[in-house]
Amino acid sequence: MNENLQQNQPTPTVTIPFEVSYLAVRIGSVEMRFINTEENLLKLQNMSENPEEYVNNRASDLLPKFDELQAKVANNKGDAKWEDLAEVLRLQKEALTRIMDDIFIPGDFVKLYEHYPDLRQILALMPTMMQIIGQAVGISMENKEQEFQRKIAKLQNRKNKKRRNNRNSR
Repeated sequence: MNENLQQNQPTPTVTIPFEVSYLAVRIGSVEMRFINTEENLLKLQNMSENPEEYVNNRASDLLPKFDELQAKVANNKGDAKWEDLAEVLRLQKEALTRIMDDIFIPGDFVKLYEHYPDLRQILALMPTMMQIIGQAVGISMENKEQEFQRKIAKLQNRKNKKRRNNRNSR
């Protein structure tokens, strides 16, 4: 009977707060948040070194439809149907959304595009964004390291002070 009572008891839950570090990035009047982690910095580096490969990996399922539409537009010798052009634009936006959602808070790119619906201009800004964000993340990481070192020194000072107080009280 005691065993049944123990089985029916809810398992305790431990909640530990976890805060993801962000770097605020303002593009025009739109504020976005870059996820400021070493993993994301590596993604950013991979994007800047080989953007085509990154796009191919992230949007591989969109590429066949995109290629099909491009061939269709090319076969019409420049007389593309508006529906086809709209679909190409939709696919480009979907691919860019996936890429941007990898490094920014998901939904930030949608906010940017809603405010500035110009994929060509946003794409043109990508290299500059990557460079500036990379530099800012580097500075941010240095600041984090310095803060970490300050906290360690503070804890060591407390520990040393406590030891001295214990010795003096003897």
